[in-house]
Amino acid sequence: MRRALRLGLAAAAICCLAAACGGGKSTARRDAVASYILRVDAIEQRLAKPLLDVSKANRDFAGAKASSPASRRELVQAEATIGRLGRRLRALTPPPDAAHLHALLLAFVAREEQIASEVADLAVFIPAFDAALKPILPAGAALRQVLARTKATAAEKAAALDGYDAALEPVIAKLEALHPPPASRPVWSEQIATLKGVRAAVAALAAGLRADKAAAIPALLHRLSEAAVANRSVAAQKAQIAAVKAYDAKVKSLNALGSRISDEEARLQKQLG
Repeated sequence: MRRALRLGLAAAAICCLAAACGGGKSTARRDAVASYILRVDAIEQRLAKPLLDVSKANRDFAGAKASSPASRRELVQAEATIGRLGRRLRALTPPPDAAHLHALLLAFVAREEQIASEVADLAVFIPAFDAALKPILPAGAALRQVLARTKATAAEKAAALDGYDAALEPVIAKLEALHPPPASRPVWSEQIATLKGVRAAVAALAAGLRADKAAAIPALLHRLSEAAVANRSVAAQKAQIAAVKAYDAKVKSLNALGSRISDEEARLQKQLG
């Protein structure tokens, strides 16, 4: 994982700082920076595996792969480990010469913690989201079976629509109880809006059948069809694309911050070496 590797402080830089010639205050400053870097490096070594776990999970979700319960537990543990090690890094007191480097490292870890949290939330959200939607398929199949029967009465069709409406109610309640990460919020909110629109259209169609308003049925059917595809709208697609781009921007910003960390390491080496 590139952004995990960006955290690593070059061993060569540590050696150069520790072995550089000179004396007096310069030596004391070099020793202080070298000691700080060694402490940071010890923390970073323990960050490697959890960051790789987050990276793998992120690739799996990007490839639409389902995560197992075991991998989700590992991801939650990785998030906790990153948070714990981040707190250790924040507890360090850098020497004056390494103050800017410390600030950059803290910013880097804070962004890593944010991304790890989002990926962990995604690992919890996606299975729950899929599970909440599962009852729709059998309910929809049952409804289509009745509506397709040429001899089905208007009352029977209305009752089937009522059953579909009733099946959607707990689905919406479960969806509304979820807490999607930012990248999934557009799809989540659009799905809820779609199902609410479908329920309204189904109720109107059932009422029209019971009232024997034959002239209104085509318009009501059209309303139901429009409600069913509302979450495929251009606005919903744009919202999801924007969310994914925002997530990608966070990842790219880590690479840029990692470059700044490398530059600061090089500056310290030149100044104190």
